[in-house]
Amino acid sequence: MIALSILIVTWNSQDVIYQCLRSIELDPLPLEYKIYVADNASVDGTVEIINKYFPAVDIVINRNNIGFGAANNQLIRRCNSEIILFLNPDTILQNRSIQLMINHFNQNKSVGVVGPRLINRNGSPQLIDMRFPKWITPVMDSIFLKKALGINDGLRLVRSNLPSTNAFEVDWVMGACLMTKREILDEVGYFDEQYFLFCEEMDLCYRIKQKGWKVVYLSQSTVVHLGGIGIDLYDSRKIYEIHKSQLLFFQKIYSKKDYMLLKTAYIIKALLRIAQWQVAYLELSRLSIEKIKGYLMVLRYLMPFSAKKKYI
Repeated sequence: MIALSILIVTWNSQDVIYQCLRSIELDPLPLEYKIYVADNASVDGTVEIINKYFPAVDIVINRNNIGFGAANNQLIRRCNSEIILFLNPDTILQNRSIQLMINHFNQNKSVGVVGPRLINRNGSPQLIDMRFPKWITPVMDSIFLKKALGINDGLRLVRSNLPSTNAFEVDWVMGACLMTKREILDEVGYFDEQYFLFCEEMDLCYRIKQKGWKVVYLSQSTVVHLGGIGIDLYDSRKIYEIHKSQLLFFQKIYSKKDYMLLKTAYIIKALLRIAQWQVAYLELSRLSIEKIKGYLMVLRYLMPFSAKKKYI
């Protein structure tokens, strides 16, 4: 059994996959590791780049885009290592970032997940609120009360006052770079494939914490995360998947009453957003059409008269 498996899911990632894989090569690890890639039906040359420049990578080519979680699950079953690192193709490893995460695992047996400090290309931090959101958070966002009441901390999914200590316990870390152990995945289960995109790492961390393991943010380890590669041109699908995934997660962890309140708030939000984009762009642009289309998809998913079977 090798010590480490690095699992990467790609979809039209030709602009970033080379620098991601090259950064792994340039950050020498004093242990045996193997890189696995699951490509979700890219049409831009991603697979060709991997095969040409990184022939040692074990690659699975899917005929369709099966989603982030499902593709990672393919690789979990394919690999064979004690430690598993989930890594986005739009990341660039910095000096000893992987080794620092592994060291923290080895020194702290109660830790089940480690995530690094994610930064933008210009070095500025990506400030993600790594607490599980309260049900009121998206409700306030949905009906615009947060801004009206001047609330800018505690009810946000992004915050700016992270602790300054090197390592501290959080609720979840981003799936852009998430390290865990095979024994833990075997215990709690793999990614929930009901999520196509978004919130699957939050769900996994929730289940890991439920079993008594700690989730740790390690600021000493740094990884550049370019963010959003492969999804920016698909605004309507992104809007739909974000809302669907958030609703699925809330349905899992909160009461039926709180879930129904959240669902109602999302319906109101979708209606307001549609009206907003129609007023803002009297001559409908491609952007406004995509936004309106996205919230119409959300409404179809949420409303009881929808003919389409709901996922949750």
